[in-house]
Amino acid sequence: MNEKIVQLKKSTPFFILGFTGSTHIPFTQTTDEFEKYPRTTEENKYLNSLYYADYSIGQLIEKAKQNDWFDDTIFIFVADHVPNGIEKGNTLKDKFHIPFIIYAPKIFKPQKIEYTVSHLDIIPTLAHMLGKDLKFTVLGTNALDEHASHCAFICEGNNIAIVEGGNTMRHNRQTILETNVEKDSDVYKKLEEKVLSFDKVVSYSFKYNKWFE
Repeated sequence: MNEKIVQLKKSTPFFILGFTGSTHIPFTQTTDEFEKYPRTTEENKYLNSLYYADYSIGQLIEKAKQNDWFDDTIFIFVADHVPNGIEKGNTLKDKFHIPFIIYAPKIFKPQKIEYTVSHLDIIPTLAHMLGKDLKFTVLGTNALDEHASHCAFICEGNNIAIVEGGNTMRHNRQTILETNVEKDSDVYKKLEEKVLSFDKVVSYSFKYNKWFE
């Protein structure tokens, strides 16, 4: 990736996406130094793959620091979901509580965000960090805006789901499959309306080519 960036650096600014598969099933064995646990269970294989991934990310950053573009480059590390078969349960948090790390030590001071954010927030967050007035269509918001209404909209096969604050709901577009909200509460109705509205907006926008002008 560093070699690719050196090539891209001829034009500034640059954008590069790296998609890794080492921490994905079947958790392919790398080298002996990363085999910390016997490969007798899927969880052990996964943990070994994390050692390799951690090392690889470390190598990426250490090599990046040797280049002049490191100081003004923003790195974003994010996963898509928890590995199937490794999660401890079937709740939304078990399956979709993932890393979302923004790393730019020469640009931003360290902070930890406690509220819910998701992939949908990446584009508006990038636009904010770059200080650009960009025209785009997204369902998310700037993840760094603590005053915005934050939630995560999730597609899980044929099911849809939403996480907002401490409230969660999984839906199959006909009935609620899972929620931690009291059925008789106003929050229950509002959360169902919101997750179905998200789905309807996306479906309508793509079907009638309304996603972007």
